[in-house]
Amino acid sequence: MTLKEFEKWFAIYITKVYHHDFHTGIQNTPLARFQEGLLGTDDKPGIGLPERFVDEERLKLDFLPFIDRTVQQYGVRWDHVHYNSDILRSRICERDPKNINEARTFIFRRDPRDVSVIYFWDPDLKSYHEIPYAYLGRPPASLWEVRAAVREQNARGKNNVDENSIFEGIAEMREIEVNAARDTKSARRNEERRRSVDKKKKNAKKDAPEMKTKPVGPEAKAISEPIDLDEEIIMPFDDIDVG
Repeated sequence: MTLKEFEKWFAIYITKVYHHDFHTGIQNTPLARFQEGLLGTDDKPGIGLPERFVDEERLKLDFLPFIDRTVQQYGVRWDHVHYNSDILRSRICERDPKNINEARTFIFRRDPRDVSVIYFWDPDLKSYHEIPYAYLGRPPASLWEVRAAVREQNARGKNNVDENSIFEGIAEMREIEVNAARDTKSARRNEERRRSVDKKKKNAKKDAPEMKTKPVGPEAKAISEPIDLDEEIIMPFDDIDVG
């Protein structure tokens, strides 16, 4: 499964299977216990329905992985990748209001599936702001791709991994993946063609009439010569890739 397919599968499993499955530890289903906690039981009052989240995007971002970082002249660096935006300018080398001897750190979050942008939590405005790559020409990438590229660089004996080498590595890995997928697709096509030809040959031999008497006369040679079944079978055209 792709990551997106697995996420859908996992969400269905949690909401439609796990929450409805009886658990011996709680002697009930998780969903029933959740409802008891909200609505209460005959001998215990519930806490009531929670307030509904109006800002779904804020809720999603609140659950993303985060780090604390200071803001430097170059912006912010996370896993060798640099990020920057105009909204960070006023935060460069800002001092901690609770201790002016220390630099102030801020919360940054990211979605591991796409690290082309991180989210800066502004403690004064109480809101998130998108901070893109410092080098906007970089392609979107997942955290797994970034870390795989770093491991590849380290395996080659390069200890000081830089951002350029990371994205060069990602481009190389993607090219390998594309070629592998193309080769696999081609192999499947060739295998299907081979099976189709073998099946047609088998059927042609099975349906061919048997010669019961030896022909005589001038037509004997033409009739008795073996038929090349390959020439009688219409071969499928190669698939045509468009665009």
